[in-house]
Amino acid sequence: ATSESATLREEIGRLSRQVRQLIKIESALYQQNQAFDAQVKVYRRLSEIGHQFNGARSADVIVDLAVRFIVYELNFERVALFLREPPGGHAFTVRRTEGYYDQGERDALSSYVLADDDARLVELLLEGRRLIVTHGEAGSMPSSIGRELGMDEFFAHPIGGEPGRVMGILLVGNSMAKARYQTRVRVD
Repeated sequence: ATSESATLREEIGRLSRQVRQLIKIESALYQQNQAFDAQVKVYRRLSEIGHQFNGARSADVIVDLAVRFIVYELNFERVALFLREPPGGHAFTVRRTEGYYDQGERDALSSYVLADDDARLVELLLEGRRLIVTHGEAGSMPSSIGRELGMDEFFAHPIGGEPGRVMGILLVGNSMAKARYQTRVRVD
């Protein structure tokens, strides 16, 4: 009876470990499924917005659709689109923003200019590489642009052209005050 009892305890222990392992696997699969569902939703919206782009009659409509998509579908707090003005010039001016609801911020942005020789943008402008500033990089040189734009974490992407002569800059990010409610900026 003792031998049989010990065998049963071993079997119960083995089954218990297997059940715990299966529960962990089920949880991981559930999380992966949620992430997959979220990606599918974004891809569907991208397809829809692609159709809207194709039906657009002007670049302004396309820009408006894109910045609204970034804020309201991808759930980033703010976006600022800068274009080289005039084309071929040496500075980038704000063409479109979204997510700036304070009138003072909007007024300040309306006159904000980024020079194409701004040392904070060397990687982006000369090398054509995106910049990523996360919350923990508050002291980095590019982070000062984010602070000036009310973004404590952000992506900066070159738009069009070629390294050394990009046509524009797209900045997308969040302030720390609202970051916990938004899609976070991460280095993947």
